[in-house]
Amino acid sequence: AMQTRNCFISKASRDKICLLLDQPCLNDAKNIIYPIPSLNINKLNLASRVKNLRGLSKKYILFNSSVVPRKNLHFLINIFQSSEIASKGFDLCVAGKIHDDEYGDSIKSMCKDDLNIKLLDYVDETEKAWLFLNAYAFASPSCVEGFGIPVLDAASLGVRVLASDLPSHKEIATLVNTPDDFRLLDLSNIDSWIDEFNQLNSLNLCVEEEIENRLSMFKENFKNLKYDFERSIINLIN
Repeated sequence: AMQTRNCFISKASRDKICLLLDQPCLNDAKNIIYPIPSLNINKLNLASRVKNLRGLSKKYILFNSSVVPRKNLHFLINIFQSSEIASKGFDLCVAGKIHDDEYGDSIKSMCKDDLNIKLLDYVDETEKAWLFLNAYAFASPSCVEGFGIPVLDAASLGVRVLASDLPSHKEIATLVNTPDDFRLLDLSNIDSWIDEFNQLNSLNLCVEEEIENRLSMFKENFKNLKYDFERSIINLIN
């Protein structure tokens, strides 16, 4: 009979599943296979030649995810509206399907009178590449994550990441070479989130000048992540 082996997308997800199943958990990485970014260099190169998307004209903070409660978008909107960043010329761009349900309706209601929040709904892969490549920062305030590929996408480009301090997000911070631009924040400390938003304006970042650096950083990070991914697969089946 073929031997079965368990594998997980993060140590955090492995530990949680072992706890739920009341099984012992080996404290090593042999059964961890970290995903690679969902972005690809061809789409990013194409996006780098596009000057504008959907009329976005301001600096923006990007949120990219399906709009469901555990992704905590309502928290992010409250932080954005409580900070001073909109008055400094920043938008919050929400890229992700907004469902016709109670939570989706509540998100639309929160944003209906706020011209600085752009609900983009579904975006295709080329649009997504452009949004990541041109973002001033990326935010992920998720309450629960098995991994967090959008966070990995942003970090692989060297985009400033503001993320909840979940175990899986902490793992992502160790996978890419951007420690200074990866901020892990406590969801219970609202002031720390507002402070990080307000500080974005002091970065004096010119995104247009950063495009080539971001493409180069992505190539390097993607190469390393792909190598580790393939090596993990080989180690698992051998």
